[in-house]
Amino acid sequence: MKKLFLTAAVLLTVFFQTQARIVIVPPPRPIPMPVPYPHHLSIKDYDVRVKITGQLATTTVEQVYQNSFPRMLEGIYLFPVPEGASISKFYLYVNGEEVPGEVLEANEARRIYEGIVRQMNDPALLEFAGCGLFRARIFPIPANGEAKIKLSYSQVLKPFAGLFEYKYNFGREEMVPTGVNNISLQMQLNSNVPLKNIYSPSHEVRIDRSGEKSAKIDWVDNAREVGGDFVLYYAVSPKDIAFSLLTDRQDGENYFMALISPEVKPSATKTLTKDILFILDSSGSMRGDKMKQAKEALLFCLHSLNPGDRFNIVDFDDQVRLFAEGTKPATSGNLREAEQFVELIEAEGGTNIAGALEAGLSQLASGRLNYAIFLTDGLPTVGITNVDEILTMAKRANDTKVKIFDFGVGFDVNTHLLDKLAEQNSGASDYVVPTENIEVKVSNFYKKISAPVLANLKLDFGSVRTFAAYPNDLPDLFAGSQLVVVGKFNGSGKTSVTLTGELNGERTVFEFPADFSVQNGWEKSIPKIWATRRVGHLIDQVRLSGQSQEVVDEIITLSKKYGIINQYTSFLVKVDPATPLAQAAEQFRREAADMSAPAGRQAVAASKMANEAKGALTLNGGFDAQYGNNASGVRALTNAGGKTFFRQNERWVEADRDDKKPVVKIKPFSPAYFAMLKVKPEFGKYVALGKQVSFDAGKVTVEIAEDGKEKLTEEELNRYFR
Repeated sequence: MKKLFLTAAVLLTVFFQTQARIVIVPPPRPIPMPVPYPHHLSIKDYDVRVKITGQLATTTVEQVYQNSFPRMLEGIYLFPVPEGASISKFYLYVNGEEVPGEVLEANEARRIYEGIVRQMNDPALLEFAGCGLFRARIFPIPANGEAKIKLSYSQVLKPFAGLFEYKYNFGREEMVPTGVNNISLQMQLNSNVPLKNIYSPSHEVRIDRSGEKSAKIDWVDNAREVGGDFVLYYAVSPKDIAFSLLTDRQDGENYFMALISPEVKPSATKTLTKDILFILDSSGSMRGDKMKQAKEALLFCLHSLNPGDRFNIVDFDDQVRLFAEGTKPATSGNLREAEQFVELIEAEGGTNIAGALEAGLSQLASGRLNYAIFLTDGLPTVGITNVDEILTMAKRANDTKVKIFDFGVGFDVNTHLLDKLAEQNSGASDYVVPTENIEVKVSNFYKKISAPVLANLKLDFGSVRTFAAYPNDLPDLFAGSQLVVVGKFNGSGKTSVTLTGELNGERTVFEFPADFSVQNGWEKSIPKIWATRRVGHLIDQVRLSGQSQEVVDEIITLSKKYGIINQYTSFLVKVDPATPLAQAAEQFRREAADMSAPAGRQAVAASKMANEAKGALTLNGGFDAQYGNNASGVRALTNAGGKTFFRQNERWVEADRDDKKPVVKIKPFSPAYFAMLKVKPEFGKYVALGKQVSFDAGKVTVEIAEDGKEKLTEEELNRYFR
């Protein structure tokens, strides 16, 4: 978190946090009193640009401040030095002119951090206790004007478990509630060796892989709050397929995350040929824009077929029409005929889903890599209409192992049918709600699967036993994609991981060295991502197969421990975190009952939410942030230092604390408070949440409270914290 300490001739002291509220601390009142001025400054823009070449990372931060005071200001700019970074040099520019500054070592930095915290009664800076500090004087910040601050520094990134790690800390507090608050991070990643795995466990980034040795990473938001570390891992490898492993340990259990990436643009000989079946619902309810967008999506897919691919089209309403018998090679002549077939499709009649599936699946031959894209906007109304009977028929007809990817359009679809159809046929389901464009959704999906490079994957972790891994069944590997597998394991040490798959009909084996003894430890990200995926699968069990005591209890336990808040478990932020499991489970059952219907707006939302959770890649992946707010719209859930905290009245309470441990109360900003932090600087991440915090401190539970201890003896420090 960047801090700017400002002073003004009006005898006010203003402490400005770029992510935080403005805190005004007036000195003794002058006589006569000055005319009051606005009590805040605002940040208008916050841009971070990173250029990484090999292991050298140069970070440039640009911030535009708005000074709404009618007086010119001066201040001291404080920037925490990235932990563990090998900094080459800092540069600071204010309105285009370089400003001299200095880098302070950790002990001097801690003295400054704690001094400001004591003065301001604001614990936010304590997150950085133990880090170094860059400090510079800034003058002037013009009255009623703007000041642009540009900071640049370089650091050498260190490899970790075969991956390079980059971090940037945005801080924890809310941004000031004024101005346009544009926030962005853009990264250019260059390497002399092909880039393979690129992964952020902290943010939903967009990765543009234009070539084998370069990539652009973007994260943009327009918000009033931002916080936490931005973290990115990347690996380099000359191999066709790269493997990276991260492991962690929490509460006596071991967790792993495996990253698998193929080449971005493999040669034609390394791309698998495929047979693909397009099944399009043209019933009357598809009339209008839906039909137009669906046809455009289908034409895009046809134009994107690779040489050697084969295809067919099924158009259905209450009747079923085939483009051809069997599959046709993707030649220019066949594609022109297919375009004419698509153009003549009109929306009318009922919905014969069973007939379309049965006729379509019979067109694909065995011994090939077979895919089907199935798009419908309605419930089955013609032919077989019972969901179980349709699924049984599809399973029987699918003797060529077609992987089915289905899209439900709108809310009048049977989500249970589509989800189970995709699951039992090694595919995936998705939904296009009325605010989304069918063509964009389907086209973007097809781009991802257009170039398969390895099919029917199996992973063997050698001497290490893995279990509870997600995804359960590994999907095919596509060019430019990345497969992320999370799970638990027993054992440790070095082993050999074997990845097997089919390449143009032949079994291919890849072997990678892996070390399960090195722990990642960043914010306990791997256990939470595993728990999020696990909850997604459990929610699907509740949706599709009915509730059971064991499944409901596990959803509640994992959700409370890891702060996994979604449509089903949003009530957790509205009740006391110490709510007994049985009581929470009963409320969950009431909430979940409304979301188990097969069709309708709630059914589609529940399916989309569960699918996002099952594919979660980040600490916040899978769920809408709105579910983390309490009934008053106030943030009621946060993560600090790998721990999950719920807001209980005005106090942040660790969700997974042990109520049987003795409680030690400590008064905020007291000598005892800072003595504890000197012994345990890592506690700074927790106490930075505010003046009332309760967390597990190992031997004891610490409560930061006004009625707490003001002093701690050496004997007490040893007994509680050493």
